[in-house]
Amino acid sequence: MHIIKLPSKEIPIKWGMWAQRQYCERFNIPDPIAFFEQFQDERNIQKLIPQLLLIGAEYAAIKTNSGVQYSLMDACEWVDEGGLDEDGEIMKAFIYIISGHKVNLSEENVSANIEKKRKVNL
Repeated sequence: MHIIKLPSKEIPIKWGMWAQRQYCERFNIPDPIAFFEQFQDERNIQKLIPQLLLIGAEYAAIKTNSGVQYSLMDACEWVDEGGLDEDGEIMKAFIYIISGHKVNLSEENVSANIEKKRKVNL
């Protein structure tokens, strides 16, 4: 589980096989390779991040039995509030999701993870 810490609230998200399957089914992504290929085009990031956050928040709500329901508008507002800065809360959540939900999100590791991903995409 990961917590997005925004000035106005904290949003728990969870990512794992169930969340990835949900995402792939909703958006007709055929396999894990295609899931990761969609991130190669940076123009997709603004469209994809709210969807990823929404499914992650839905999964966390299910796992914690919180009964909280979110919409795509909520997820877009989280991005608006958290920004897409490379070391901000939304990018930390994105790294958590695409790193197989096992990445260490301590402050010193976030920048290293971002740099690693940049080198892989070059």
